[in-house]
Amino acid sequence: GDKKFKVRLPHLRGGKHAFVGIVEITNPDETTFSCVVRDKTYDAEGYQELVKDHPLAKEFLPELYGIIGNWAVMERLYGLELEELDAKLESDPDFRTKCAESLFDLIYRTAHNGLVLQDFNFMSGHNCMVDTETGKIRLIEQRNLAPSSPYNPNEAITKQLFSELGMYKSSKAWEPY
Repeated sequence: GDKKFKVRLPHLRGGKHAFVGIVEITNPDETTFSCVVRDKTYDAEGYQELVKDHPLAKEFLPELYGIIGNWAVMERLYGLELEELDAKLESDPDFRTKCAESLFDLIYRTAHNGLVLQDFNFMSGHNCMVDTETGKIRLIEQRNLAPSSPYNPNEAITKQLFSELGMYKSSKAWEPY
């Protein structure tokens, strides 16, 4: 009979914390919906609690579409990470400026909203995805933001900046010309 849709699983991998896969569903008109599925739903459950008190988290974390059984179904992020990000930062000064503004926005706004960044480092492209045009930074894992930082906002900002500076030394992208 007629095909209603096609499902493809192009990326399946076991991560440190869970099994992660990308699901692509192609409609008969060739439009595609893509999402991420992840087992061990405790991070998704934590995300649901986090956004109740901290709606800002939705801006920086993947959207949670739902929890089905033992699977969290989330937004698939697109952009640059790891080596691709470093290469673009090195070759594109305008993109560097956009990323610096985006990083400042992320660090400042999360700190002032009582959120702490966890297991994230922009300079190494660790647990983040960066939009290729705008430089907007999104955190990959729902556990990358947590509530009730033990630090006041200025301490949280300073802590994150020192973490980033540690990676700054090892990155070629930000060396003066």
